[in-house]
Amino acid sequence: VATKEWVVEAGRYELLVGTSSTQLHGRLPVVLESDDVVAPEPPVADLVANDEEFAALLGRPIPPPVPVRPFTRTTTIGELAASRAGRGLAALMQAGITRRASWGEEIDDQMLAAVVQGMPLRGFVQMAGGALTFGHLDRVLAALNGDVRGVLRRGDRRDGAAVR
Repeated sequence: VATKEWVVEAGRYELLVGTSSTQLHGRLPVVLESDDVVAPEPPVADLVANDEEFAALLGRPIPPPVPVRPFTRTTTIGELAASRAGRGLAALMQAGITRRASWGEEIDDQMLAAVVQGMPLRGFVQMAGGALTFGHLDRVLAALNGDVRGVLRRGDRRDGAAVR
């Protein structure tokens, strides 16, 4: 982070190959020659870095958090919980995706719920197969954001995005 580029010090390393960190299938020792010097990172006082320590590790100031409201096309389904109506809508979306999904045995209910909660609303439109358009979504967002004129807007603005 301190050098703001990819560097590696000379030395002996071992590449580990596997399907997970607990199921390793191969090891390959590698000796690298390099003139790079990796600058030591500032120490972190605890397992969780405070803002100042994290900014030093990041190499720049921490960006301000993006506010959840107003809701946008990039709002996640989970972030809708910031409003009462949004919580109800999120529950309906969760149920709809769960009912429609055929994810196979690898994904359990808890994992599917986490995936859905992190999905941006634009992704929900794209999964809807044309049953929901970006124009519909924009009017729903206007309602959730208290924009009466946006709710009453006629027509379907697709903004050039594929709906299928």
